[in-house]
Amino acid sequence: MTGFHNCPGRRGLAFYVKSASHGTIEPMTAIVGLAVPGIIRPYRPADREAVHRLAADTAFFGAPVETFLPDRQAFSDAFVAYYTDCEPQHAWVAEAEGVVAGYLTGSVGGRGATWGRLRVILAAACRFVTGRYRFGQRGSFFVGRLALAALRGESAHADLRPYPAHLHVNVAEAYRGWGLGRQLLAACLSQMAELRVPGIHLHTTSFNRAAVPLYEKMGFRLLAVQRTRVWEPWLPGVEVENRLYGWRAT
Repeated sequence: MTGFHNCPGRRGLAFYVKSASHGTIEPMTAIVGLAVPGIIRPYRPADREAVHRLAADTAFFGAPVETFLPDRQAFSDAFVAYYTDCEPQHAWVAEAEGVVAGYLTGSVGGRGATWGRLRVILAAACRFVTGRYRFGQRGSFFVGRLALAALRGESAHADLRPYPAHLHVNVAEAYRGWGLGRQLLAACLSQMAELRVPGIHLHTTSFNRAAVPLYEKMGFRLLAVQRTRVWEPWLPGVEVENRLYGWRAT
């Protein structure tokens, strides 16, 4: 199993990856010049509430999900639950100052993952139809815009043969700039390489200005760009592109 640990006695954070196949601990080039405590570790079931809360708190380009969707439970059920409940072994947590400061959720992909995500989304859709979510006018408006975007083909789709896996990474605003996002990505990519996954993809937008340079520095390359109109009511005058990035194991 892959795990990351603090390296005491050095300025900043040094993380080490433990190879389950070889039973050794090998250093990684993951030192950041910050005099702060922190650890990157595998996700635990006890982290679920904190991860879901952080996902909802930052869903709108770092702002709370309530900006466009009043019911955060609906957001968590549709976009986060699969990863914490069905593939928790591919999730990572950044812990700093005793709290979950960031997380990375991932999936190795494949037919099982596709059906698993579909079941989770269908379950959320059933809750919506039966009135268990409080969408209101704002939430219904957002869902309508998502549907229109799908009809207009505004999403970039990955070729799952070279890039079967995917990930999402998020860091709380108070801990951005600590290098935690880089370390979460390093943990995930190391694990995927160990599992012999050929490639991994992620979706982001041009509005995510801090993350895009990080992805590129970590070896992700831009695979596709597609302009989206989903966010026009909330970001008037701002042109937003959906971007698809991919990373290939060497």
